[in-house]
Amino acid sequence: KLQFLYFIGGTHIHTHLHSFAGYMKRSVALLLVAAGSSLCYDITCDSDPGERAAMWKGIAAKLSAEYEIEEGVMHFKGTEFYGGNPSTEYGRYYAGPDIPGVQEGWMLGEQDAIVFFGCTPPPGRYFSWRSYVFFSPKPEPAMLFASLGDSAHHLIFNTTKTAQAPFNSTSVVITTADYGTYHRVSTAFPPQYVDAVNLDAIPSSLVKMGKDLITDDWFTMLVRFAMPQSKAAGDTYLNATFPIYRLRQRIPSTHVKEPIPVIPLKNRTMAESEAQYDGSVSEVKQSVVAKLASMGFKLKSSDAAEPFDINGYVCIQKRTNCIGDNHDAAYLKQNQSTGHTLGADDILVVMGVNHHTAGTGVYSNVAMYRYPAGSEIPPEAVPISVTDEKYQGSAAFYSPNTADASKLYSYAFSRSCPEQLTPYCTNVTVADVPMTDAVLVANRDYLNPGTKTGPGYDQLFMPLILLFSKN
Repeated sequence: KLQFLYFIGGTHIHTHLHSFAGYMKRSVALLLVAAGSSLCYDITCDSDPGERAAMWKGIAAKLSAEYEIEEGVMHFKGTEFYGGNPSTEYGRYYAGPDIPGVQEGWMLGEQDAIVFFGCTPPPGRYFSWRSYVFFSPKPEPAMLFASLGDSAHHLIFNTTKTAQAPFNSTSVVITTADYGTYHRVSTAFPPQYVDAVNLDAIPSSLVKMGKDLITDDWFTMLVRFAMPQSKAAGDTYLNATFPIYRLRQRIPSTHVKEPIPVIPLKNRTMAESEAQYDGSVSEVKQSVVAKLASMGFKLKSSDAAEPFDINGYVCIQKRTNCIGDNHDAAYLKQNQSTGHTLGADDILVVMGVNHHTAGTGVYSNVAMYRYPAGSEIPPEAVPISVTDEKYQGSAAFYSPNTADASKLYSYAFSRSCPEQLTPYCTNVTVADVPMTDAVLVANRDYLNPGTKTGPGYDQLFMPLILLFSKN
């Protein structure tokens, strides 16, 4: 099966799909369980699994004349496949065995739908749902992994408790490219769920929908959940398995198609700019340089991150890989040409504005990537990430008298963190980053509370990456 995928997709797609293969036994097991009637769901919010199963039985009865209904599952996994954000867990839909060797990918017709009916995550900093076009076979095979619009996230999510809080409550997410399908499915739910329905829209004019593996596009889903308030509650949710339902429009359809158009992305312009912190960051930088000089380290290089503005719509148009973009986030990364190896006597310091305490984002993090030094090979994620929760207070650690220090950060990475930098330093092992590899730093800033979308790139302070070496 993987040889077949290699043939139609080429080396690049084969590399990505090969990563899927490592999960196949678990994925297939989940799907086999989903096909039966004894699938256990251990998550209860303001509804329990038994209630929802009984309710869905009635909903399915209303829809079965018009749709063939298939049951699948939604299950979370870490970032080991996606190489994405180590601070976020990713939920994926296993909708059916459409694509040989790729259980996390699925296909959908123009009037089909996939429905999630279950509990939202427990309280945390962020969650969202968004479908993606994963791979496009025609006219030329292209790995796209591109978002199909803004996400449905916790600041705007509809649930049975929307007026109170979006967490730990019952919700419905309908993924479809057709307004008529959305209306028919959403109105099949009992009245108490009318305000708990969310549309995950697929603009059909951008993609090719259908069931033909060779000509039609393949889709996937990412459900993101970050920084739960309670680790125990978060782990319970992340280890659960949730039902999803794919509705296939019966042929011939009696309904006129009502395609959902391309929905414009939200405007990122924020009420305030982080430029107001330029002076304070410079002051903290001087304190960092002085602190490390007293420890025998000299500043070797100073670079600034730059915007990495990836947009699913643009990637689809240009047929380029959007690597799982999310319009809820601003991506800031170090230019690969400025990456350096991290020697035994080196310290890497990343500093800038703490977007969470500054009020420009609901959460942010600094993550590390690696690549062969001097090469243009795309960087690979490593399991090293520091959230704003961990680096809060780090700027005041170096420069306690600096104005706005509470809204800044200055965090170190080293092969062996000196005691003088505890607790604001993380060790980088050779298992994570070999001595011959260069490191690259990226920063994510999620959701401006005012705009309810990703922060504006031109209004964010670009993080500084400082490399120090022993004199």
